Amino acid sequence: MMTERDPGRGLCALLAATSLALAPDALALGDAEESVVTPTRTEVPRDQIASSMTVITAEELRERQVRFVSDALRAVPGVEVSRTGGVGGLTSVRIRGGEANHTMVLLDGMQVNDPVFGAYDFGNLMVDDIERIEIVRGPQSVLYGGDAASGVIHIVTRRGHKGLSGSGRFEHGSHNTNGGWGTLAGGTERTRFSLSGHTYATRGISHADRDRGFHDEDEFRDGSVGATFDLFPTNEVELGGSVKWIDSRI
Repeated sequence: MMTERDPGRGLCALLAATSLALAPDALALGDAEESVVTPTRTEVPRDQIASSMTVITAEELRERQVRFVSDALRAVPGVEVSRTGGVGGLTSVRIRGGEANHTMVLLDGMQVNDPVFGAYDFGNLMVDDIERIEIVRGPQSVLYGGDAASGVIHIVTRRGHKGLSGSGRFEHGSHNTNGGWGTLAGGTERTRFSLSGHTYATRGISHADRDRGFHDEDEFRDGSVGATFDLFPTNEVELGGSVKWIDSRI
């Protein structure tokens, strides 16, 4: 993860994550409803996991109509979310009383915590291309080392499938809020791919006192593109990777 802060333009963040593996721990799951990866770092049936764990599926995200991952995490037991300022502000996630840098954050198996401060800023991470979120709390996270003293949050993006499909959405709301999202996915017996992109912008709400002549709206703009691919050279070998780029301004 790379983060650039420009005082003259607010916040500009760039996130990139890639993964390439022969094992399933860095790839999407074949059956998202029955198996999980994060607690044991290998794919196992969910009903065989004894550790404290929560899974948020794409269907749940749609039903709750949340736009940001941080909003989805607010309902998870033992997880505290704090945000500085309005939408897009610095957002920290703490698990079971630990600090933000005690929680490891994975994106498709790749750790994305800040390499200097240790924490991850959830302020600009939206849910549009997410297939599932796995949250492990407590001692089971020791499998990931000292960076996961409190827990692990593993975000798995959507993968391709056989055939070709696409979808999109556009929305408009108050405070000049606009958002759009689109995805294209497909593949064959041996190859799979998915492409996605979104844009979100809002004028925000002023926290200043208008009656005294002060007005400073908390404007926020965010855009991202993502891509995943999976190759199946043989029935025993899987190769996969993902790339995600985010640019946000406040």
